[in-house]
Formats: sequence, C-alpha cells, structure tokens
Amino acid sequence: MTRLSDTEKTVLDQLVQGSEMRPDPSGQGGFDACSVMFLSADFDTGKALDRTGAPAPFRRKWGRWAETGPAHKPLRSLGTLSALQAMGARGMVHMDFQDARNLGLPARPLPAPVLCYCRKPEARNVALWPLPRYHDLGTQRFLGKTRPDTLAFDDKRDAVVWRGALSGGTRPLRPGGQNCLKLIAALEAAPTAQDGAPLVAELRQNLRFGTVHDRASDADFDLGLTCDDRIAAILARHGVGHVVKPSRPMVWQRQFRYILSMRGNDTGSNFIPALDGNSVVLREEDGWELFYSAAIRPWEHYIPLAPLLADLDDKLDWARANPAECKAIAARARALCDLLGDARLRDLHLRAVYAQYRATCP
Repeated sequence: MTRLSDTEKTVLDQLVQGSEMRPDPSGQGGFDACSVMFLSADFDTGKALDRTGAPAPFRRKWGRWAETGPAHKPLRSLGTLSALQAMGARGMVHMDFQDARNLGLPARPLPAPVLCYCRKPEARNVALWPLPRYHDLGTQRFLGKTRPDTLAFDDKRDAVVWRGALSGGTRPLRPGGQNCLKLIAALEAAPTAQDGAPLVAELRQNLRFGTVHDRASDADFDLGLTCDDRIAAILARHGVGHVVKPSRPMVWQRQFRYILSMRGNDTGSNFIPALDGNSVVLREEDGWELFYSAAIRPWEHYIPLAPLLADLDDKLDWARANPAECKAIAARARALCDLLGDARLRDLHLRAVYAQYRATCP
C-alpha cells in the first residue's frame, strides 16, 4: 500500500474531489451535444461507438487500443483509452476530449457521465481527466522534463512574458464571436489591406491577438504569437506581422519575473509549466475547471487576473511592489508542482475518479 504524507493526502483529496463529477440523474436524451470526438468505449468488448451510436474508429486488439480509421485528434482518445485499459477498466466509459466542453449545463444536459479534460463550474455529469499529450507526466508541456529553474527571482528581467498560439474566438464573453482560424482564412483571401482591415479589427477582439497587438511597444511586456509560416505571411501582408515571434521554451521564458497565462480555446496550456519555476504566474481567471484546479489557489500559487486581463496593469504594479510575496507565491507553486508531477499521486487520483465514475454509471 502506498503511504502518503499529510500534505500528499491533502493534495490527493483536492484533486479527487475537484475531478469527480457532480451527478445529475435528470439528464435525458442522447449525446448530441457532444463533439465529433465523443466515444462510448466498451472495455468488455473492445469496441467503441460515436455520438450517433455508430461504430467509432477505435478498437482494442491484442490488449491494446488502436485507431482503425480517420479520427479528429486521435491521440487524445487513444491516450485516455490506454490509461483506462492499464487500470483495468470494465464496462462502458463515455468520453469527449475536444476543447472547451460546455457539456452538462442546463442547455446541454448529458444522459450519462462523460470524461472530459475541462468543464464549467456548474456542469453536471462531467468528470475531469488529464488531457493526453498536454498533461502527461515527464513532458515539457506539463511537468518532469524541463530542467529546474536556477535563476533567482531578483536576477530575472522585470517584465511579463508570454508565447502561445493564436486560438479561441473573438469576443469570448459576448455572443457573436468568430473563430480566429476562419478569420485568418478570410484574411488570406482578402486582396488588399483595405479589404482585410475589418478582419484585422475583428481579430483584435480575440484576447491573445489583441493583447499582443496592443502591447507590442510596451517595454514591460515581451509577448508573441507563435504561428506557422503561412499565418505569419498572411499577417505580415496585412500589416500586423509584428504580433508573430519565435516560439520559446519555458526555460527561456524563465528569464522573466512574470509569466502570463491567458485563455485560448479554454485554459492557457502554459499554466502548469509556468508554475514550476522561480517566476510568478499572472493567470487570467477564465472560468474553466481542469483536473488540477481544486489544488491550485489564487494568491497562494499564482496572481489572479480578472477575465480578459482587465486588471493586468494593476496586478503587475502590485507584483512589483511586493517582491517578497511574489517569491513566496512562486515557492508554494513549485512545491505543489512536485506533487502534481508525482506518478504515485496521479495513479491514485485517476483510479479514484474512475471508481466514482463506475459507481455512478455501473
């Protein structure tokens, strides 16, 4: 039996309680509200169904799950199927690992529990699970591979850093937003800068694009969108190429005292790696829950920012005026990352979440 310290037990309890679903027996109908990534995986037969009840392109053969046809982001589903298989899952397990899952809300009720990697706080019948490839242990995207931060807080650049992809929609807290990648496609087809100007104006309503664009000349910030050559060329042709900067690993970003984390499709994926160093994280409160959310608290592990970074300048002023507290926040965050990266706790955590899922959905 794994013996845990009191601190480990506390964090494990937080992870489990924060990941377990809030049951709602009143859910009716089918899984139409789910995405094309939805699967009903039968661990007894080794077969899977999609949201319509038709065979899905995944099947278990010789004890391993594999893709049997085209699928959207298949490694996410395969990673979850493999993890469940390894812990001896039985019966049917429903899952949907698409981004920004607004499932289990009054307008989108679920007839049975579903595993997702993110949910809204009011969601019902949604259990949280790590997102394969992003939350895997021993990876640069999560914890366990990036070398320790040896640069003291006082020796870092007194500025805010951020690098990330162009993702999410425009006007994220209001109706009528548009998908950024569709706007990029329209911008590519725009023959002149004048034709593209309304599209660029709409892109600036995306939090990431707008923040990088508006603070490009601010010495307090080193922000940049990491885009492929095609998107970079499109933006440059329409006079906004300055928003694009080279991708930089977390070890490079740690030369700055403050690391920004802001929403894309949902929660910023740089949040956990950014916590595991001597810098302090300025994180937007974006309204999403992930499997680790219950264990990570504002002002204890990071400096919270209002939605859409409305108070970013005020919080940066506070951080600069309180370096000792910033160091303490960063130290607590590093200690927590040691536990979030512990394979023993991860195994116990996921087994507990699966046990509750199975008890709720026999």
